[in-house]
Amino acid sequence: MTFLFAYLAVIVAVGLLICFKGRDLFRPAVAVVSFVAVYMIVSSAVGNDRNGMITAALAGLVAALLTGFVLKLGVFILGILGGVVAGSALQQFVPIDLEHSRILFIAVCAIIFGLIAVKFLNVMISACTALSGAPLVTAPCTFLLLNAKTLHTYVGHTYDETIRHINEELFGSLQANHGGIVLGAAAVLFLVGFIVQMKTNKKAF
Repeated sequence: MTFLFAYLAVIVAVGLLICFKGRDLFRPAVAVVSFVAVYMIVSSAVGNDRNGMITAALAGLVAALLTGFVLKLGVFILGILGGVVAGSALQQFVPIDLEHSRILFIAVCAIIFGLIAVKFLNVMISACTALSGAPLVTAPCTFLLLNAKTLHTYVGHTYDETIRHINEELFGSLQANHGGIVLGAAAVLFLVGFIVQMKTNKKAF
């Protein structure tokens, strides 16, 4: 039983961190992932000797430092593409006769959409992390409340078996039979987490 409670506590703790501190944790997490990915790619290409490891580490460090710029650039480009589509659709309803004026209108829309996308990047990160973390909190809590008297039946002979039983319940039976409760609680926690992040978390990018 101790392991069962410990496993659920870890899931809830991770969910709370993501839900309420997701924006603060996002950039370090992306930087770490970028470092590891680039390090593995470069080291496999140049070899695992001392010089190769140093080269791979430097490449990984550069990638980690550039994650913020690259992410902003990617979001800006996606915003521009969205702006081009929106501008192309809107220019039909704007009284513009000259062809170069139409192109200018679309270009202005593209730039505006790109800037808006970058401007609201932190809002998007806060919303996505709060949305991801909320179910990790509400599902285990709902599971404990609904199965308080039968928790011992989920304890297996090994740790792996216990984890499998809990995961099958959390992501299977619980969602199928009590999905509305989990979803409703997650929606409330999402709103709270999003508001807390917007008021307390630093700007990630």
